[in-house]
Amino acid sequence: MTAPAVSSRFAAAKLRIANAEVRLPAYTPGAPAGLMTGNFGYHTDTREVTFDVTGAAIPLEAIGKIQSERLPVGGRLNLQARGQGPLKAPEVHATLRLIDLKLGSDVVGSFDGKVDSDGHHLAASIDSAMSTGRLTGKVDVTLGGDYPVTAEVTADRIDFDPFLASAMHLSKLKATVWWTATSRSLGLEPGRKRLRWKRIFRASHLILKK
Repeated sequence: MTAPAVSSRFAAAKLRIANAEVRLPAYTPGAPAGLMTGNFGYHTDTREVTFDVTGAAIPLEAIGKIQSERLPVGGRLNLQARGQGPLKAPEVHATLRLIDLKLGSDVVGSFDGKVDSDGHHLAASIDSAMSTGRLTGKVDVTLGGDYPVTAEVTADRIDFDPFLASAMHLSKLKATVWWTATSRSLGLEPGRKRLRWKRIFRASHLILKK
């Protein structure tokens, strides 16, 4: 880890961290080490932030909260994110590239994502680059009230064999799915950390084989 340059201007009530750098070790032989760099600024009087962060080859294996014994997750994440505005609702623009997502011992594919927010409304999208099948999705969230969400996910010829074998221990069951999932009423209940939703699945086709 490289120590960033830190300056604090109390008269101007401003904290700034410049050229921060964090290196993460590679978890697989031959893989590059992960690297995160960025700048961060915070105005204590207005409670506004500015940031610019870049991540390259971040190993998903290093993120403990997404790991489980039944279904370990691997792959590399590249990202660029920048934003500015109020601390609790900044304007944010980010792009993400997930390379060789691995579930258990199977490589699923790669994914591209994009997130844009003006502090009041957030839009996110994802698209896959897979050897077989395709997964796409988009989400629109109003950042206020009960956080209403409009979401749509489409899967075409997705092979769920790795999930069934690793996470559910159903190695003799094979599954391929074609489906479109749509929500027009999804949100967080005010004051509660749980979701409420209606009309999630619009159409689905599932093939199971032994």
